[in-house]
Amino acid sequence: MIPLLLISLYFYTKNKNAQIKGRKYNGILLMISSHLTFILFMPFVFGTLHIIYRFIPKKLIANVVELLTSIGALFLGYYMLILISILFIFALVYYIQRREKNKSKNIKGILTSIRKGLCYNCKNKVNYEKDSYCSYCQALLRRECDNCKKEILNHLKYCKYCGSEQKEKK
Repeated sequence: MIPLLLISLYFYTKNKNAQIKGRKYNGILLMISSHLTFILFMPFVFGTLHIIYRFIPKKLIANVVELLTSIGALFLGYYMLILISILFIFALVYYIQRREKNKSKNIKGILTSIRKGLCYNCKNKVNYEKDSYCSYCQALLRRECDNCKKEILNHLKYCKYCGSEQKEKK
């Protein structure tokens, strides 16, 4: 099972990186490998939870519940569960925010490359005024605006001619 997990993880990261960098990628292989990676990773998660459950003695949990009930403070156990849930949600929000911050850093890197006349993908010299594709890595540099059909730079959120929001194209 571990070799299959590693193979699916390899194909997922390879295709996802190609997708992010704007290169050709196999969408079907990306979808299959992402699902397969998730499915194969689940036994590791459940196995870890099972090991944790086995090592925490059931007597300890029963004694804590009995103690809280005897002193009339069972609500403290509920508060602990709520606190653990809040911490989990906080960690999830923190992870999502960090991921979005990395995306904005990527956009800043692309804009810096454009200002310097370098390909955003491979950092080779390109002419953004004339070239539609990078001659080294075939990255898309220019494309048509979705609204006014004038030629604009790729990866910009808004058209400089009509101001309409652009859909991301790879």
